[in-house]
Amino acid sequence: DLERYARLGLDDVKKTTGRDLRVDGKLAVSIFPQPAVIAEDVTFANAPWGSRKEMAKVRRMEARIALLPLLRGEIRIARLVLVEPDVLLETNAKGEGNWTFGSGARKPDKPRPAGQRAAFGIGALSIDRGVLVYRPHGAEPLNLGIKRLALAKRALADVDDIDLDATLRDQPFTLKGEMGSIGALLDGDSAWPLDLAFVTAGTTASARGRIDWSGTLPAANLDVKLDVREAAGLAKLAGGLTLPAPLAVTAKLSATRQEQRADPVTITAGKTSATGRVSYSTAGPRPFLRAELRSPELDLSGGPRPAAKSSGRVFSDAPLPLDALRHMDGEAAIAMDRLVLPNGLPLEKVDVRATLKGGRLDAQPLAARLAQGTLEGSLVVDATRGRASTIALNLNGKGIRADQLAAALQRKVTISGGSIDASIALRGPAESMRRFMGGANGEIRTVAGPMRVSGVSLEGGGDALTRVLDAALPSQRRDPY
Repeated sequence: DLERYARLGLDDVKKTTGRDLRVDGKLAVSIFPQPAVIAEDVTFANAPWGSRKEMAKVRRMEARIALLPLLRGEIRIARLVLVEPDVLLETNAKGEGNWTFGSGARKPDKPRPAGQRAAFGIGALSIDRGVLVYRPHGAEPLNLGIKRLALAKRALADVDDIDLDATLRDQPFTLKGEMGSIGALLDGDSAWPLDLAFVTAGTTASARGRIDWSGTLPAANLDVKLDVREAAGLAKLAGGLTLPAPLAVTAKLSATRQEQRADPVTITAGKTSATGRVSYSTAGPRPFLRAELRSPELDLSGGPRPAAKSSGRVFSDAPLPLDALRHMDGEAAIAMDRLVLPNGLPLEKVDVRATLKGGRLDAQPLAARLAQGTLEGSLVVDATRGRASTIALNLNGKGIRADQLAAALQRKVTISGGSIDASIALRGPAESMRRFMGGANGEIRTVAGPMRVSGVSLEGGGDALTRVLDAALPSQRRDPY
């Protein structure tokens, strides 16, 4: 009575996991041409604290088992077919996952010796119309809808061909290519291969190389490419991540168990490009990020920007991201031949060196050329004191040509002659730009001239400067310059 033995298998699942595995529909076992189990309306119980009774439901499943491995005590599933699987992964307030079995689970008789292959493997996997939901405690659930998944072992090679057609956050995407076998992954393969291509609306990506699964954390050695023509699809897929478009990224990723590196990495966004290297290390007491980037041109002025609601104020009250400074250390060296700021102001020969340690960001030196003049200074953001965090800005400009500055900003104003020297020394609260500008102490000193200006009113700080000059020199109102 083969069905009787299949029922005994269900009892053994209860002994092993402490949870019920039920088959409410058809249950059949066949021997030829391959041992196979077919079951319908299968459910696997959830943890007692779970949000629903079942952790997994499958309308129909079919498992064909290779015969010879059974004689060695191994279960090698030649083909596993799942129709309409519905799997829920969730955590509780203690951080426990429903995939961790509790006190009712039977402990293994003895651990598997190091280097010994797991006594379980899948040759081919097919999923039709599946759903996988991950629901962290207190957060929005993440839904993966699988329209089709085909995973098949390639003949004479320990790799699987994969063809996935799915949706994440209701955004369709496909993933195709090849990767190491599931058995090799479960065995902790130190050189698990992959060659995958990813496509969603407006975006393509690829990854080729190997992953080391032998440690606690995976270590990847991959060649990665990303091409974003339209960012809306990727933004929806990634939960609101905003990227410029068009965007192209190529990187060679190499990793150990304590450090990940992208060397080299090349980023191209419209007319902007940058090359360099980035590394992220977890070997020390705090994560450490190191970056070296060089760009012939970085243009921040292009592209549409969403219109912000006017508050009647010049500076934003949006909180500055100080928390990010407290969670890691790092250092960066950035060099740009040309940098165009969002207001259209062009800087040449930009050189920025920065260090971050214990929540204190020290950018020094800051150096650039502006309208044939020079800019030098430093910026210190001290985020070590919570709400008492501060920003200190020191900047000196010399020999800046006023006529070239006006032309670069494309203002409707005519300036003839003139040179500008300026120094800024300000220190204030770091909660937001509005709090900084409203609460900073220090000095701003500008020396300009001789020059002649005609056209429209000066625009610095709204029309405040124009009103001050009109009050001090009322006769200038009748002067065309």
